[in-house]
Amino acid sequence: MDEQIIHCEISGRRFFKGKARKLLYNDWICQILAFLIVGAIVSGVNIFGTSVYSVLVVLTPHLETAKLFLVVYLSLCYMLLLPIFLGLVYFEKETLVNGKGKLTDIFHYFSSFDETMRAYSISLSTVSYVFLCFLPCIALGLFNYFYYYEGIFGFIANYGSVDLVGTALRTLFIILLYIGLVFASRYFVVLYICTVRPELSFKELKMLSKVCMFGERVKITTLTLSFLPLFVLSLFTMGFLFIVYSVPYMLITHTLFSKYLFEKEMYVKNTGRVLYTPANFEN
Repeated sequence: MDEQIIHCEISGRRFFKGKARKLLYNDWICQILAFLIVGAIVSGVNIFGTSVYSVLVVLTPHLETAKLFLVVYLSLCYMLLLPIFLGLVYFEKETLVNGKGKLTDIFHYFSSFDETMRAYSISLSTVSYVFLCFLPCIALGLFNYFYYYEGIFGFIANYGSVDLVGTALRTLFIILLYIGLVFASRYFVVLYICTVRPELSFKELKMLSKVCMFGERVKITTLTLSFLPLFVLSLFTMGFLFIVYSVPYMLITHTLFSKYLFEKEMYVKNTGRVLYTPANFEN
């Protein structure tokens, strides 16, 4: 394990973000091309779906049928693209190891049938667990939109209005969102470990991720939220800054932090200084 990283825990997110920026600048062209490729694939899927949706709106009198098609189509397409999204994590892992990534790494999990099936299994399992962490937040968001703002319970408000009930709901939504981030962070290292230790099952990956994240949940949540100002700024560039800087910067930072957490845990086990056992995480 990198001794520099072992002794730099006190520096927090500044250290990891600074190291990530250096890695990004050294391999910027490849990083941009990687996200352009993935972005082009995702955009193609979205454009085709919305085009078919527009045709269905004209041809069918039932608008709900067209909306259902769009939801089902996009859900299935994003599920099919899960190996590519996991391939981005593999691409960043290879960048950390070799100092430079290869664009073919994005499609690593399409190299064989077994790799593809494993990518689907790990990705879907991780998404389902993360979804459960955000379920209260999602439920409140749906209530907020379909019931409160639509006036079904007698309240009709605009999104920009200042009213006590609406303010309370929005405040509770933010609180539940933060709680969801903290709980979802237990599975933060799953995808990285999957690229390093492909022989492990999802149950083992989940357990190891929880062990690696012991005492680190608030730190990774804070690290994630520290990118919020950059993402808000990126909104004013019509998505350009997202591709050329924001998303690659965030992903390589998170991959670097995942590498640090995993290697720190392996360092503790290899030196015999076990601070906690898997029995602490049975639930």
